[in-house]
Order: sequence, then C-alpha cells, then structure tokens
Amino acid sequence: MRPDEDDAHADFSVLERVCICGWPTDTLSIDHHGWSYNYATSEHKNNAPASTTHTLLLFIPGNPGVIHWYTNFLTRIVQELGRGFAVCGLSYAGHGVGEDVVGTSDDHDRRFHGERLDEKLNEAMHIHGQKDMRVPWTMDGQIHHKIEWIDKILGDWRNECGCEPNLIFITHSIGAHFVQSLLLRRPDILAKTKHIIHLMPFIRFDPPPVKKLLLSSTAHAQKYTMPLVMILARVLLPVLPRQWIDSYLKQVVGMDSKKGREITMDVFSNPKMVKNHLMLGLQEIRESHWAPEFHMKDLRRMKRQSKIPCNVYTEYLDELSHDFIVRLGQIDQAVSFCVKRIKSCGQINVKHFRSRL
Repeated sequence: MRPDEDDAHADFSVLERVCICGWPTDTLSIDHHGWSYNYATSEHKNNAPASTTHTLLLFIPGNPGVIHWYTNFLTRIVQELGRGFAVCGLSYAGHGVGEDVVGTSDDHDRRFHGERLDEKLNEAMHIHGQKDMRVPWTMDGQIHHKIEWIDKILGDWRNECGCEPNLIFITHSIGAHFVQSLLLRRPDILAKTKHIIHLMPFIRFDPPPVKKLLLSSTAHAQKYTMPLVMILARVLLPVLPRQWIDSYLKQVVGMDSKKGREITMDVFSNPKMVKNHLMLGLQEIRESHWAPEFHMKDLRRMKRQSKIPCNVYTEYLDELSHDFIVRLGQIDQAVSFCVKRIKSCGQINVKHFRSRL
C-alpha cells in the first residue's frame, strides 16, 4: 500500500479542530479496529473483550508541527500492529492551515481549557479575543499545550471506559524534547508510558563550526532577521505560481509525495504560519536542541559505558533523512521500524533498568 493512495483510511481517521491552551488545534485519532474509543467525538465503542488491554500511541510531530503530513504514516502503523492499538496526534499551537489556527486575533472556544497552565500563560488567554503568543512561539508554551491535550484524552478515556490505556510515544525531531520535558514534569503520565520512540531526535546543539555560527547568529539576531523574512514571505508567496513551487519541491527538494507537497504549499502559503514556525525554530536553536549525526555514536559509547541503561535502544537508518515524511520510500522504512520496535518493546526486561529522561 502506498501512503498517497486514496483508500479506506478516511473510515478510521478522524481529523478534528479543538481548542487547547486557547489555540484552535488540529488533532488526529485513528482506530482501525473500531472497538476502543473515538477521542474526537467522545463516543465509546467497546466491541472487544473487557480483558483486552488497549495501547494508545501518542504522536508529537516536529516543527513546523502540522499533523496532516503524518496521517497515512500513523494509519499504516496502526494497521500493521493490529487489534489493541489506536493512535492520537496533534499539530502545534499556532501551526497549521487556516487563519483560525495561526492567527492572533480570533476568539476561541474555551471548553478545552485546562487548569494546569501557570498564571502567566493563563493570564492573556482569558482576555477576550486574544491568544498568548508565548504558547506557539516558545518551547515551554508548546510543552504546556501537549500536556493539556494528553490530560483531555486520558480524562475522556477514564469517564467513558473506567480505565486508562498503556501509552507509547512516537515523536519526530523537536517532538522528542517536548515529550521528554513533559514526562519529567508529569510523573503520572510517565508511569503510564510503556515505550518511547524518537525519530530523528532534535535534542542537542553542536553542529559543524560554520553551520553553528550561521544558525546561532540568525537565532540571536531575531529582531533583525524576522522582519526581513516576513517581508519576503508577504511579497513572494502570493505571486509565485503554485505549479512552480510544486515543481521546485519535487525536482530540487526531492519531495516525491504529492500529498506531502500539497500540504507543504498549503501550510506555508500563510505568512503568519511562516512566522510562527520560524519564531519557534529560532528558540529551538537558542536553547540548544539540535542533534547532529554523530550524536548516535555518543549514545552508543555512553551505552557501552553503562551511562545509558540497556533498555534505551539506538539505531541509525542510513537511508532515512530528517524530512522522511514527504518521501514515499522512507515512509515505508519508518513505518517498519516503528512497528518492529513497538512489537518488541514488551520483550525487554526493565526490572533492573529504567530509562533516565
């Protein structure tokens, strides 16, 4: 099955926009076996034996944090895992397609608000028609956003099913940092977590000297670089033919996924989305969360020295690039890797070893 085919995915995938931390957010839920719980509609569908243990995969994407790219990737994982698995994923606050997602002046539905945000984050959100830009533009705001989303899912699950699922996190890029941070802040969520898979983890900043100088200089000169970027985005995006952009993404960038290219063009056609993406990305660089390829060698060395426990598994996939999600062949490889790791995670004896986040 190819990721871009129109098939039965729509029968099992629910993409809904809800309000989290004051921001309309695109959320995805997939349950191919129709017996657990529809997270988007709060509809309980318990057609399986009561003794069956359900495992929920929680997916956190990388920046620019748009869940639409990953729909078929996550759908295929659930399909291959079989009965007993479902998945939920979400976009970042302020990231997505549409003015109501990335804008800054729309009113919002407060029914999804939680009470765990600190006072500074809550203060601006309770002002009518305003959104706190510390949520989409900062690492801390995005972490709070993910915590409120998880609390909503687990709360609905408890109310409808009277129990909670096992959790497995799958992340991409900076999503690894978000998950590690939220699990440190919330030991109760960590206690429910069975396994964590980080794809291309963006967790440390130490690139080659020239690249380091360029990225660091750009990130720390934000007040000068951002206005220039936004002027270019507002001038160029409306006038460039979509066909030209599509051809560039396919022929030069190498995106052979047609759906991936369409989502890319939709996402970055809005200058406000470009700004939200870059503002968060520049903070990522300033706070040093970038992992070079040789980071894998460091992890293996630390594992041999017992500085990392044996239940932390590391693997380097030679043909997998950071933007694998828009490359059809690489999606196949990533799906196979995730399914293999999830199926084997129960075989690891963790009695004497615990991962240190």
